[in-house]
Amino acid sequence: MTRILIVDDQELFRDSLSIIMKSSDEIEVTGAVASVDEALASINETMPDAVLMDIRMPGKDGVEGTRLIKNRYPNVKVIVLTTFDDDEYVYGALKYGASGYLLKGCSSGTDGGDPSCLKRRSDDQSGNCDQGHPPVF
Repeated sequence: MTRILIVDDQELFRDSLSIIMKSSDEIEVTGAVASVDEALASINETMPDAVLMDIRMPGKDGVEGTRLIKNRYPNVKVIVLTTFDDDEYVYGALKYGASGYLLKGCSSGTDGGDPSCLKRRSDDQSGNCDQGHPPVF
C-alpha cells in the first residue's frame, strides 16, 4: 500500500482528491493539509511514501515545499499539482527533486482518474502502468 499526503490550499480540491484516493485499495491517505508548514509537520508524524502538492499556494509555494521536503525527507516522493502547464514552477520543483507533476484538469476519462495508475507509475521506472495507460509525467 502506498501512503499519500495531499497538500493544497483549496479545501474543496483537497477533500475531493482525498475521496478519490481513498477509493483505491492500494492507497492510504495519511492526511490532507493546506500549507507547506502543515505538510512538514504531517510528514514528520506519518511518514508518507509520496506527497501530492499544489504548486501555487500562499506563503511557501510547491517549489519551496519540494525543496524543503526533499532536503529533510529524501525518500519521500513529491508530485506537484498545477491547474495549468506553468513551466517555470514545474521546472523549479523538478530541479529540487519532484518526481513529476500532474495537471489538475485531468478528467475521469483519462488516466488521471485512476489513482492506482498514479501509484504504479511512481513505482515503475518505465513510466507505464500495468493497465496500458500512457505516462502522466
